[in-house]
Amino acid sequence: MNNICSHCKTSYEDIFESGFVGCEHCYQEIDNLRLALNSMYQGKKHIGRGTRRKNAQL
Repeated sequence: MNNICSHCKTSYEDIFESGFVGCEHCYQEIDNLRLALNSMYQGKKHIGRGTRRKNAQL
């Protein structure tokens, strides 16, 4: 079982402690990461950061 990404050296445990995936390769390098994240976030999908100026008065 591979628990460390060979590209960025982030471990499975690091991801769950910090809440951040190290790099795009982690999804393929770390076994069961996608499955674990899907169950953790219950199907929610990341759509990017919203802009801060969206609600600002111009």
